[in-house]
Amino acid sequence: MLANAFFAFLAIAGLLVGPATADTTSIQPKRAVIQVRGLSCPVCAHRLEKVLVKLPEAKSAKVSLKKGQAVVTFAPTANVTDQQLSQTVRDAGFVPGKIEWRKTTEAENSGKE
Repeated sequence: MLANAFFAFLAIAGLLVGPATADTTSIQPKRAVIQVRGLSCPVCAHRLEKVLVKLPEAKSAKVSLKKGQAVVTFAPTANVTDQQLSQTVRDAGFVPGKIEWRKTTEAENSGKE
């Protein structure tokens, strides 16, 4: 009887069934790739990076003149919208284009891209 109560307690506590598998997709950072027109020099790119990294829960921002795009990495809990991204790019003096959300990989998260 005591053994049954003990096993019931372990099952309820989650200790008997083993560790739960975490959904790693929900804890991965979010990455927005924004097409940007109007980038003409490295100073412009740097200025846009400084503005984008100030967005709520932004972890990093990289702007590529060659590709004409900005890549912003956010915390997994960030709730930034496409409209916020577009407005931020406009406010910095550039023309936002298509915005694409991508999942990040372990190598990207550790800086080994």
